[in-house]
Amino acid sequence: MSIPVIILGAGGHSKVLIEALQRMGRQIEGIATPEKLPNNLFEDIPIIGDDDLVLTLPTSEFQLVNGLGSTGVLGRRKSLFEKFKSRNFNFATVIHPSAVLPRNLVLSEGVQIMAGVVIQPGSRIGKNTIINTRSSVDHDCQIGDHVHIAPGVTLSGGVSVEDCSHIGTGANVIQGIRVGKNSLVGAGTLVIRSVSELQMVTGVPAKLVKTMKNWRKSLVLPNATIRETIRIIDSEALRIALIIEGDDVLTGTVTDGDIRRGILRGISLEDPVRVVMNTNPIVAHEEDSGERILALMKNKSVQQIPVVDNQGRIIRLELLEDLFHTKLL
Repeated sequence: MSIPVIILGAGGHSKVLIEALQRMGRQIEGIATPEKLPNNLFEDIPIIGDDDLVLTLPTSEFQLVNGLGSTGVLGRRKSLFEKFKSRNFNFATVIHPSAVLPRNLVLSEGVQIMAGVVIQPGSRIGKNTIINTRSSVDHDCQIGDHVHIAPGVTLSGGVSVEDCSHIGTGANVIQGIRVGKNSLVGAGTLVIRSVSELQMVTGVPAKLVKTMKNWRKSLVLPNATIRETIRIIDSEALRIALIIEGDDVLTGTVTDGDIRRGILRGISLEDPVRVVMNTNPIVAHEEDSGERILALMKNKSVQQIPVVDNQGRIIRLELLEDLFHTKLL
């Protein structure tokens, strides 16, 4: 294909992608990153600007390549993909020439298959998914969208890995296993039983480390009562409610402390939550790394930080406990 590509990100995974793209004969127009790099180059490829610059380019003249790998923030790769898809950009499929693939393999947009990968017949790979170096995917595996199969993973026949899950380096999953959405399988884990949605497992054999929380259940409208908000904060054990309007635009947050201070001022539990919400919450932005978000949490002495896009829409909630657990990857 003659259309050039732009790589989003300048980290370790981008280095691997550059090698694969060059072996494929693809023209790399440049790298998009907010980082300031020496000589404005990355692996001898020019830095053309940041994401905002890319958004001004004509969508028909370039394809994009998602250069984010394991960043310590599991949702960041999906957020980047969806940000550009919402603006009608297309993502290139990257297949290293050394990969061994069957003729009937079904690949979706933006799939990345790295060096030494072997995939057997009857398998399907969802959009924006990475099958990383020397992984083995046996027959009839169904791998969802925004999945990361890390280096050296072995999936036996008939395995299903659902959307937004991560299978850590060197993990082994026996035949017929299902790994549910938004789950994490730690490095070196042996999975012999199915993993439910939002579970984190590690060990030989795999054992449940924790059940991760669904942050979307903490979204609250401004006219919800304080009583209802207390119930949501308690039921989800996230210690925060995220107050939104319109298209998930974050307008404030509410914690137990906000509610206690409101009650001391004489506010009723039947009053709308907007009267106690913090209208200037601590937030991170979608381009922030896991390290930066962790540093912000420590600096502000908080255990959770909403992540927003350039329009102020909440795209995920980062929890201190999850950032520490991603070291299992």
